[in-house]
Amino acid sequence: MESKMTLRDCRDAIELDVPRGYFICWNFTTQAQNKVRTKLYDNRGRVYMEETRQSRKPLPVISGSDYMAGDKLFVTIDVPTSKEVHVWRGTSEMKNQSGQIVARSIVILAEDEDDDDFNDVQLNITAFRSEG
Repeated sequence: MESKMTLRDCRDAIELDVPRGYFICWNFTTQAQNKVRTKLYDNRGRVYMEETRQSRKPLPVISGSDYMAGDKLFVTIDVPTSKEVHVWRGTSEMKNQSGQIVARSIVILAEDEDDDDFNDVQLNITAFRSEG
């Protein structure tokens, strides 16, 4: 499933469909002329990643992992100098032989200008059940 959206306020949070207790792994990078603040967090207040970056060249990838503690996972992308941020989100689900979802992969790409290349923010999250 894929979707596109426009964020007009830094408080606009993108809700990510990740069940509580799943193990999450993420890779994150930016290549943005403008300063970009990105935050990955849950509804219980746990912050998994929070970064502010700015560079015309791709910056080194930041990776991390943790157990999902909350009931809902969110990401916010704030570019104070942009009127709006365009976001593309793609989600894939992996199911076992019984048809149960055992893992989910989420890709988020963001564009903070009007060149439509969607290379300003890249966040890839893989979430999976860590116990059968």
